[in-house]
Amino acid sequence: MKCRPTISKSSMENVETCELRYFYEYVLKYRGEGGVKTVMGSAVHCVAETLAKIKLNIQNGGDNFIVTDDIGRVDYDPETWLTPRELSDIEVDTINKNRKNKSTFKDQVALPYKTVRVGEELVESLIDRAYDYYELEKLINEARYKGKRDPFERNYREFCWMLLEQYDPRFENVVDVEFEFDLPIPYEWAKVDGEYARLKGFIDLITEPEPGVLVVTDYKTGERSKFPSFETKSYADIKKDLQLSMYCHALQTLFPDKVIIANLFFIRDGGVFSVTFDADSNAITVNEAVREHLEKVRACKIPSLLSPIMATASQQEIDNFTFQDTRNGTVSSACMYLCPAFKAKTFSSDCDCKFLSSKISELGMDEVEKLYSKKNFEV
Repeated sequence: MKCRPTISKSSMENVETCELRYFYEYVLKYRGEGGVKTVMGSAVHCVAETLAKIKLNIQNGGDNFIVTDDIGRVDYDPETWLTPRELSDIEVDTINKNRKNKSTFKDQVALPYKTVRVGEELVESLIDRAYDYYELEKLINEARYKGKRDPFERNYREFCWMLLEQYDPRFENVVDVEFEFDLPIPYEWAKVDGEYARLKGFIDLITEPEPGVLVVTDYKTGERSKFPSFETKSYADIKKDLQLSMYCHALQTLFPDKVIIANLFFIRDGGVFSVTFDADSNAITVNEAVREHLEKVRACKIPSLLSPIMATASQQEIDNFTFQDTRNGTVSSACMYLCPAFKAKTFSSDCDCKFLSSKISELGMDEVEKLYSKKNFEV
């Protein structure tokens, strides 16, 4: 299979879980719409990142507004944007009643009485604007119509407030938001089409709690579970998290004189987990992971499927899959909720992963790429 010149945690993860999805997204270059869970996570990220950008703008003495790529211009008053208000006992009881749903809120997240929230007016307006921008109402209604009711629909607003309750960027010394890194991998084995492959990614938040210390924070709205076993990730598992290793490696390379700490923040399932990595050993870990990724991609002749049943199931069976089917092994929940190839019917009446799997078996990957890559195929 063809290697991609830029390597990210997502591309590496796709190869490990479903080679066909890698072929679909990174070779054919199709990117479908995310499901309710994915888009909900994007909306929560949007709220947190907008608040962090406002804080950074205030630190830098900017004008009283920022312009974001998603929800556009946001005006604020630096004198009132942190106005406090104590929640009434009735409000606290209502919030805690909603948070008792252990299928959604995996950790103890009850609010104490006399909880004080700050900057409610601005936060609530950002929550509403992100909801509208990401068309969450439309996605939620579609999911409900298909019988795939998602518990997130009632809890989007709670997720945003839970993030701020546990790690509020408004009270941090913000260095950068949505920081992009793009680093060459200077080894012969890492060459793709004659050029060094590049390690690329985006970091949600970088703060500096004290001089010489940078903290990387990555927000997670999903469960703290290993895939595909769904077992809970331990702290030892998080210490081995490749995404955190990559983020730290990037900052250790760019800022060798700084101490780098990484936070993996599970908003609804355990809160903030902080880890550190030795720079030298971490560089070896990341480079070895990249090497293994490239070797696996190069060695792939026919991409495998995460759920083998996808190759034999009828399209009617696929269309009728429910969440319960994902739990008893009929098909992975990653297919149903996360994979655009499962949802889309770009080429025929079959879903894309079923269609492409069949065509690759018939014609081979090179021919399928020629015929069906996004630049060549006309819908």
